[in-house]
Amino acid sequence: MPSPSCYLGVDVSADTLVVAGAGRRWQFANTKDGHRKFITQIKKLPGAGHVVCESTGSYHLRLCLALQEAGLAVTIANAARIHYFGLSEGVIAKNDPIDAELIERFANAKRPPVDPPLCRAQLALSESVTHRQQLVEMIKVLRTYRQQVLQAALVTEIDRSIAVLEKRLEALDRQLRAQIDAHPLWKAKLALLTTTKGIGFITALRLLAKMPELGTLNRGQCAALGGLAPYDDDSGKHQGKRAIRGGRQEVRTALYMAALSAAHFNPILKTFYQRLLAQKKPAKVALTAVMRKLLIHLNTLLKTITPPTPTPTAS
Repeated sequence: MPSPSCYLGVDVSADTLVVAGAGRRWQFANTKDGHRKFITQIKKLPGAGHVVCESTGSYHLRLCLALQEAGLAVTIANAARIHYFGLSEGVIAKNDPIDAELIERFANAKRPPVDPPLCRAQLALSESVTHRQQLVEMIKVLRTYRQQVLQAALVTEIDRSIAVLEKRLEALDRQLRAQIDAHPLWKAKLALLTTTKGIGFITALRLLAKMPELGTLNRGQCAALGGLAPYDDDSGKHQGKRAIRGGRQEVRTALYMAALSAAHFNPILKTFYQRLLAQKKPAKVALTAVMRKLLIHLNTLLKTITPPTPTPTAS
């Protein structure tokens, strides 16, 4: 792909795309037709275009997939970086055109690299795992409410709803296992992850879905992406407490219960956990350290897997 000569900042919302770049501003619908029109406009530019947008939940994904399939350069930037860049530039006001211009200014100042292409199979796995968690939460809510209900007829109705959701959860679990089995690399990674005491099928599945980079990172990147890196809070003579922040909340949540189990049943992590407690570390701090050590171990473990080589097809 040729080096970009023009960065285009895009503010993405549920319905619209506001674009700033090449000294102009456009607006398109955030639909398939709007994406086609945007791509047509990019290809009219005198030089290669490089689109930069913020990560906005799911609103940006269809656009980025369409751009990548059209062979265009795309970067999905961390929204916090753009926010703080705007503050450093003295930008306080906020609306869609201002945000699009700010993203363009950020791109021209920082020259972000092109992102690897999004993988539709990975996105589908992530969405399925999120839906599974939603079903689990819905069942929990209904079970809690059932304990408070006095009306027998309503209890029966709640039981029926729980039964339906449990059947859907079982079906989704079968579907997820089939998705993993159909993907050789995922299958190999899941098998290796579950060899670690404390990591079961569901935890391994959530890590595969929500942190596909696992196995390609160094120790610092791994801890930071999982939201488990302790950051300093020092200034002059002030020695503040180190604290974790940022990262992917879904990964942290998945590792919490795994770390609780590992701290009691994994011989190495149990010894590590007990040593921290003996040093008068608060239980929460010690458990967070176990989570971080567990994640780094899993990252190292997955580095031993070599992606399967595609079988060449006859021409």
